[in-house]
Amino acid sequence: MRDDAAAYLPEPELYRVIFEHSADAIAVLDANGRIRERNDAARALDVDLDALLAGTTDDIGIAGLRSELIVRGRASAEVKLVDPARKVRHLAVEGRAQGVHFVLVLRDVTEQRRIDDEIRHLRRVESLGYMTATVAHDFNNLLVPIVFSSAVLAGEVNAGSVAASLVDDIRSAAERAASLVRHMLAFARREASPPQRVHVGLVVGELRSLVERVVGEGIEIAVDVDADLGEAILDREQLEHVILNLAANARDAMPRGGRLTIRAANVNLDDVEAAAHDCASGGAYVVLTMTDTGAGMTPEVRERIFERFFTTKVPGRGTGLGLASAHRFVTASGGCISVRTAPGQGTAVILCLPRVAPQPVTIAPPRLSTPIPGGNETILLVEDDEHVRHVVRVLLEEEGYKVLDASSGEAALAVASTQGTHVDLVLTDVVMPGMSGRQLAEQLHEAGHGAKVLFMSGHTDDAIDAHGVSVTSHSIIRKAFSPADLARKVREVLAAP
Repeated sequence: MRDDAAAYLPEPELYRVIFEHSADAIAVLDANGRIRERNDAARALDVDLDALLAGTTDDIGIAGLRSELIVRGRASAEVKLVDPARKVRHLAVEGRAQGVHFVLVLRDVTEQRRIDDEIRHLRRVESLGYMTATVAHDFNNLLVPIVFSSAVLAGEVNAGSVAASLVDDIRSAAERAASLVRHMLAFARREASPPQRVHVGLVVGELRSLVERVVGEGIEIAVDVDADLGEAILDREQLEHVILNLAANARDAMPRGGRLTIRAANVNLDDVEAAAHDCASGGAYVVLTMTDTGAGMTPEVRERIFERFFTTKVPGRGTGLGLASAHRFVTASGGCISVRTAPGQGTAVILCLPRVAPQPVTIAPPRLSTPIPGGNETILLVEDDEHVRHVVRVLLEEEGYKVLDASSGEAALAVASTQGTHVDLVLTDVVMPGMSGRQLAEQLHEAGHGAKVLFMSGHTDDAIDAHGVSVTSHSIIRKAFSPADLARKVREVLAAP
């Protein structure tokens, strides 16, 4: 760098260069609010600066800023206005008095404010997810006594009686509720599951009850799945997320009711047909189409629907991530996604997922219905929920086991340390007040107890992992389990080496 005086611009010229090349819009106003000079960035700003800075717009921020400038000589404000394209713009304005003039620096912070709003919304969604997981756990604990009690009652009433029919209804409703909770907890997972062979038709069938709850009673749902529908290799949980997001979009497009059709079919696309769906090449696909009878979209909206954060919904109703996430999921799975829509003609979202060759089918010999084996071992049952603890104890004792129970890890240690007590299996909840199930198992091991351990939990995978128990372990059973499931699992763990 040169250090002589000739290397420097004269001060007025230097200020002019800074003024003209600033990335921020700069305007110089006289005492009456008229713009006397503006730089290139101000000239390029797509707002009516003259009207804004003269105070002739509806925004009160500028009026307050001018008053403060006159009184204090400097001020700042953020103003919100509608640009010629009818889009809301946010401008951060800083001003300073210079003699009889005012120098204002304006920065477009629209994108920053949009991102801030989305972050706040996503944080609320995350908080709602945590709350949902907690409620799901408590709901699981309520379902266990219902499932167990209905199973016991089924064996006590006369077959074919009204009472037997009612008991079957109770058990069926409880099992459906348990299935819904399992799906809710699966959606609360943070990490993606590895891609695997997935039968798309089975996913659609299992999600139907959730879709019905997402769209509400005013929307009719029709499901049409090919009987011989093929499989695709993908992340099943992400597919479930996409289906529910598209169902929510369809609901919002039909505020007065309508029809949502979910169609899954095997389709062989040639190169021309594949290009129409934005697929890279033709081939065998499983095509999932979700069609609503809603308002449809204009061509301008249709062009932007896969943009991240783009949404046509009112603030607070959408993140603009649904279709962007669907596009990302489908392309990551090697497929493609397209949308057919027009104003007043509804919307069809078409997911083309590469179809894989069917696996050879091995016909297994029919399984004979055999009674669930019980036992005579001693089980230490540790569960902080009194109702769950009671029904599980009743079931295990009916199967022939001797059951000791405790409401906490500390109480379980006291029971196990009683002289003459021998325990073959510890059946413990994972997450409990005070000592967790994992900590209990470790302390029993350190104390020399050779009992096997079976964990049970109704929490999310994240919560279970956080308490030191692997969700993929064979020594865990998920609530709300049935009496038969629990009896089989207890026998399996006791019989293991």
